[in-house]
Amino acid sequence: FDFRIHTDENDHVDCVTWQVGASRAALMKYGDKVFLDTRNNENMNCINMQYMSFVVIDGNKRMLPASESFVFSESDELYDVVVNFTLEMTPRFSRYSVVLGFGDMFISAENAKRWFPNITWLVDTYHFCSSKKKDNVLVKSFGPRIWQIIATDMRAAVYAKTEEECLVSNTNDTNLHQ
Repeated sequence: FDFRIHTDENDHVDCVTWQVGASRAALMKYGDKVFLDTRNNENMNCINMQYMSFVVIDGNKRMLPASESFVFSESDELYDVVVNFTLEMTPRFSRYSVVLGFGDMFISAENAKRWFPNITWLVDTYHFCSSKKKDNVLVKSFGPRIWQIIATDMRAAVYAKTEEECLVSNTNDTNLHQ
C-alpha cells in the first residue's frame, strides 16, 4: 500500500491518491491502455470529495484501478497530480509505454501527451456522441441542426461491433437538403 497527499495553495488537502499492490501490478502488466475519469456524485461521501480513477483494462476487458483518488474538484491540475503520483508509486512503469487512452472532454489531448508521450487520446463515447449528453463533442462540432440529421448514423458507427454495421446508413438523404 502506498499513498500521496496533495495540498492547495492554502495548505488544504485537495487530493488523496492511493495504490495497493494489485493496482501497481495491473499498471505494470496492462498499462499500455489507460482510462482517466472522475465521478462527480455529490452524494458519494460525507465530505463531498469526488472519486477520480486511473484505470487499466486487462486481457479479459475488466477495468482495474492503477490508482484511486479522492479530490474536491475535477481539474487539469488534479488530473496532473494523480497521474504523477501514480507514476511515482510505480517507479518501474514507463510513461512511454502508454499508447492508447480514454477520458472525458475535460482532459485535453495535449495534457495526455504531456503525461504519456506516445499516447493516442480518445474521448469516451458518452462525451463524444451520447444522446444523454446534449452538448456532446459532435453537437458542438456540427451544430444542433446538422447533428439532428446525422445523429443516428454517427451513433450507429460509434457503437458498431462490425465494419458492416458501421457502414449501414439510416439517414434519409432528403433531410440533408432541407
